[in-house]
Amino acid sequence: MPRQAILYTPRTIGRGRRLMGVRDETTYRFSCKCGALESVRSVEHGSSSYGGGLWTRPTSALFEVKWGEDGYNGPTIESLVCRACGAPADHSP
Repeated sequence: MPRQAILYTPRTIGRGRRLMGVRDETTYRFSCKCGALESVRSVEHGSSSYGGGLWTRPTSALFEVKWGEDGYNGPTIESLVCRACGAPADHSP
């Protein structure tokens, strides 16, 4: 039986983790009932060998974001308010 070569590429494996030392990143999508929409990206810094775990806290032009602690796939959002209308906004993830 011939041996099969396994090719590892820097694609996302499982819950947002990447192989071969490629940094993780998470895109947050913010939306409000007034129609405001924005996407921001958080990037993990650190070595994949040592767990990394230091995520950037991106700024938003349209929303007031209060970032919480780092989670497995990025920092958590404690509060999100639309700057245009002052209403609480929605986000994903």
